[in-house]
Amino acid sequence: AEISGIDFRIYVDNLTRFILLFNSAFALLILLYSVVSMRKMPGEGVYQLYLGLTLSGANGVVLSGNLILMLIFWNMLVFALYGILLVGKKESVNAARKALTIVGVSDFILMLGIIIIYATVGDANFPLEPHLALNSGVLIVTYIFLLVGALAKSGAIPLHTWIPEAAKVAPASTMAFIPASLDKLLGIYFLVRISYYIFDISQSMPIRMTLMVIGAITIIFAVMMALVQKEAMRLLSFHAISQVGYMVLGIGTGIPIAVAGGLFHMINNAIYKSCLFLSAGSVEYRAKTSELDHLGGLGVKMPLTMFCFIVAAFAISGVLPFNGFYSKWMVYQGIIELNKETNLWIIF
Repeated sequence: AEISGIDFRIYVDNLTRFILLFNSAFALLILLYSVVSMRKMPGEGVYQLYLGLTLSGANGVVLSGNLILMLIFWNMLVFALYGILLVGKKESVNAARKALTIVGVSDFILMLGIIIIYATVGDANFPLEPHLALNSGVLIVTYIFLLVGALAKSGAIPLHTWIPEAAKVAPASTMAFIPASLDKLLGIYFLVRISYYIFDISQSMPIRMTLMVIGAITIIFAVMMALVQKEAMRLLSFHAISQVGYMVLGIGTGIPIAVAGGLFHMINNAIYKSCLFLSAGSVEYRAKTSELDHLGGLGVKMPLTMFCFIVAAFAISGVLPFNGFYSKWMVYQGIIELNKETNLWIIF
């Protein structure tokens, strides 16, 4: 439908179907998990409502064929995120406010980018034909504004700080659904859309190098922060941030196999990261704590949880034959192919 010259349309391709499938699959798993984990907790009914609202907004983002329509659903997710983070421990209001501030400000910058692109090009649909070349200051600034929205949603550094705060107070089901799976799916989906369906970053080495630097820093810094954590949920939250780096790094190369690897890693990460958060949630549910110094020797009492956690730990470590290895190796292959374009490939 066209309203005031803006084409509010639905756009469905293989990428759309791919993300919709996993959006719904993870939402169903989290719903089933939360039926038990959230039982008798204050706000249980409201929590289920926010889960449904979050899934609806996420599917709306993915189905949107226009940046302006997508922005409506994107902002719907901001309020759903705030609401779902409020359902937790007493201190959850501070984490919810921090998330609302960081994500809200980044979404405002995203909105500015969408306004600029619509005013400059007169079209906010995707795929945009021909793709916009990053050959002017206005278009470069516009891409950066859109990039801020994508990175904040996916949780890349430096827009990541709300995730560890939420990990301290939010239920395991929230952490498995929001920063571990849904935000990665939507943030990386949007990054791919703006990078290869609206703009053409493959022709701009400075932009590609910027994305790769952000990805590399995110990988290393977040892992270093994870090493010093003494609380299981915060430790896993920093690992969730680190994994975004591989996705951004792969997409930033502009090499097809690495871009595919970044998308593959997006799915792999959502699977094993959700498993890690939910396993840690099961431990917390049973042991009544997630402080690492107070845990240990639970393998005998919780063998199934231990098995799930070990499998997911091998996957996130990139150990053969688990899924994390293959997507990371695809990213590495793309980086190696960069030796034809830049001598800096070896750093990455």
